Amino acid sequence: VYQLITTDVRRACELLDPVFRASDGVDGRVSIEVAPDLAYDTDATVASARRIWDAVGRRNCYIKIPATVQGHAAIRRFLGEGIDVNVTLIFGLEQYDAVLEAFIGGLEDARDAGLDISTIHSVASFFVSRVDTEIDARLRARHAPEALFGHAGIANARVAYAYQQAKFSTDRWAKLQKMGARRQRPLWASTGVKASSRQESTTTRSLNSSRGRVSTNSQQHGTRSARRWPPVWPETPTPGRRDEGTHA
Repeated sequence: VYQLITTDVRRACELLDPVFRASDGVDGRVSIEVAPDLAYDTDATVASARRIWDAVGRRNCYIKIPATVQGHAAIRRFLGEGIDVNVTLIFGLEQYDAVLEAFIGGLEDARDAGLDISTIHSVASFFVSRVDTEIDARLRARHAPEALFGHAGIANARVAYAYQQAKFSTDRWAKLQKMGARRQRPLWASTGVKASSRQESTTTRSLNSSRGRVSTNSQQHGTRSARRWPPVWPETPTPGRRDEGTHA
């Protein structure tokens, strides 16, 4: 199974290599995840991730590491070695703050080791609809107003985006940016809303609004189909953190 997975990922990396090169390493990526049962063991995660990285052997591969407390150390260690990481299973701001610290610290380690930090890339997979699923169930149990349903995930993601913007506006980050460092992009994951196709479309539209190339989306087939509604999405302003924070 391991050989089958790494072979598939290697072939996918080769297929997307033209996109990877044309985008200067930003796009054309393929992620492969370490075994879930290693999520609470830093050393085992590092050993497994390094084995996977060597087996795939392609620069446009992301090693996917969960954002557990033990995973944070593994994330920093890998980035410090110049290996690109997709940090997964992020649900809240406290967790996201630790991920950003691991990312920035990893780049600082890579810089101190003499590596070219302009070639290091990372995304942070922030889950959306799973938050809605959990919050909506709690709201339903409390007979909450219908207007509150289906919005917590987007509000949470937008607050996280505003937090990330502030984190990358510090003097600490400016020093790395002068050396060519690239921001860790948010990856909006789990956008397949368990509701109507209209809600799926609204979720994707809301996350994409005014985001440009500083974030990316993972989309299930149902979400991609829902994007056909409406035919043209109107531009919507990015709400302030206070508004989203209040809703969250």
